[in-house]
Amino acid sequence: MNDIVVVGHQPQLMPYIGILNKISKADIFIIVDHVQYVRRYFYNRTYIKLNDRKQLLTVPVLSKGEYYSPINMIKINNKEMWIRKHLKTIQIAYAKAKYFSSYYDKVEEIYLKRHEYLSEFTSELLIFFLKEFELVNDIRFSSNMQLSCNKTELLIELINAVGGNIYISGEGAREYFDEELFNKSGYKHLFNKFYHPVYPQLGKSVIEGMGCIDLLFNCGKDGRRYIVNR
Repeated sequence: MNDIVVVGHQPQLMPYIGILNKISKADIFIIVDHVQYVRRYFYNRTYIKLNDRKQLLTVPVLSKGEYYSPINMIKINNKEMWIRKHLKTIQIAYAKAKYFSSYYDKVEEIYLKRHEYLSEFTSELLIFFLKEFELVNDIRFSSNMQLSCNKTELLIELINAVGGNIYISGEGAREYFDEELFNKSGYKHLFNKFYHPVYPQLGKSVIEGMGCIDLLFNCGKDGRRYIVNR
């Protein structure tokens, strides 16, 4: 039987390329949108490069009283004028980027849909970037699966749900990963190692950890080579 590699990750706002590197190694990528929402995390925020510094973009959400809600139930606070602010900031930051004109309209189109739920918006953006960089074709949502566990047991459930046999986690999973428990499942587990590349950016300095929009606007589809095999 051929190996089927599974990778899961929560939907984040235009995540940094280390996450895309992990996803690029998957046969099946699962957007894990059923787990608990965490405030002040990157589910609703990302960094872009503006005038040689890091600029945080944040989607306002209605999280009051929703501390135990799953990510896919968190609503965007569309009473705030955040969409216009984001798009204007992106224009200022990247109008001179080599591939800005090739991709800005599509990013704007996704923004202007005025999604009600945060994960719908961030997942649509994420899938757009994955397709442009040609990283993975089989994308699924954990909220469509029958899952009941968390931490290491959840990883086993995800593999079972899609018929995989190898799971790749990010380094952050070391905090909770139970190797003995996972080994009993009969599946193989790997931790992803990622070394941030230097790629062409606007400005005089190179800043790591930018959202993947920075790579796409600066490098276009060729940005894929800075993501894979690192």
